[in-house]
Amino acid sequence: MPRRPLICRFFGATHWAWLLGLFVLLPTASGCGYFSSTTSADGTGAETSTETAEVATETGSEKPIEPATTPTSSVGSVPQLPKSASDSSTPTRINPNPTTARPLMLGSFNIQRFGESKSVNETVMNRLLEIAYPFDVLAIQEVVSQKEPVVQDFVTKLNAKYGAKFNYVVGPFVGRTSYVERAAYVYDTSRVKVLEQPFMLADPDDKLHREPLITRFQVREDLSASPFSFVMVNLHLDPEDGVAELDHVSDLLNVLQSMFQGQEDDFLFVGDFNLSPGKMFSETKFASRPEWKPVLDDSVMTNTRKDKAYDNMLYHVENTSEFLRRQGVIDLAARFRITLDETLEISDHLPIWAAFSLEESGPQNVASGTATTVR
Repeated sequence: MPRRPLICRFFGATHWAWLLGLFVLLPTASGCGYFSSTTSADGTGAETSTETAEVATETGSEKPIEPATTPTSSVGSVPQLPKSASDSSTPTRINPNPTTARPLMLGSFNIQRFGESKSVNETVMNRLLEIAYPFDVLAIQEVVSQKEPVVQDFVTKLNAKYGAKFNYVVGPFVGRTSYVERAAYVYDTSRVKVLEQPFMLADPDDKLHREPLITRFQVREDLSASPFSFVMVNLHLDPEDGVAELDHVSDLLNVLQSMFQGQEDDFLFVGDFNLSPGKMFSETKFASRPEWKPVLDDSVMTNTRKDKAYDNMLYHVENTSEFLRRQGVIDLAARFRITLDETLEISDHLPIWAAFSLEESGPQNVASGTATTVR
């Protein structure tokens, strides 16, 4: 039964030696891919091994932005998408202020059991492609397919459909039981690039069911003279141990801040927390971190049945002043004009999004010469 990937490298910083200074670097194949050979397609019985990923296509295209009106933390505030799943035309780019570039669109989506059954469902896949297209970086949870490189194929279809330049990062399988899953990022290489190698912090005391996939991104220099850079931590907390796991995530924050000291001050914790914002900031160690806030509050339901507020993005209010206070949830039933059952075929979660400035507002040296860019 698989449990944890092997540890590949040591950090020497003694002030976080309590974690043994260990982390897992993911392979940097052409697509930053990390795939497994296996016997099942539902997230069970995986044996991890690497497989080279293909390079995303390099044809260009423009993308939409979120509505010109100032959205609030509510369902329905959504980046503009194509008119329908059958609309093959590229959406028109709309910019309310032509003197400025459109903001950076970051998001998160738990695509429930994202595997073969979804990848062969043409209707579901077309809708997933439309959902992903407006994002500059989309963090994905619950990638379970083992027979086929689903994320790689998804990005290939995304680029083919829109003439875009997306790429991806996908982590190894993690999980305590026979059910295991991967986290992933899908990102637009015409807008952002990956700095250094994606990695996972080791969890020698087994405090997390699923270790987070951590990747540092930066806005491309041709879009900004002072490009915004940030670290995204892709989380899927366990519904039974969410409070204890978020306590550990708070401790990991100290590790990450030490790791990137002098280079990075913008850390975004994104994903499926299986905790409401109120609970996160009253029953965990984040209650003693008033400088941290969620982009969505308790009033915003983020699941398909609209009775849970579990998906979110946590940010540091002072350090990440690049956050434009524009955020929302994509109501899939309303977007595609489909029934609840049809929406559940896509996922039991809804995508969330938040807009950020392209410009770095902090004092950090984000373009350090030590960074190794992964395209």
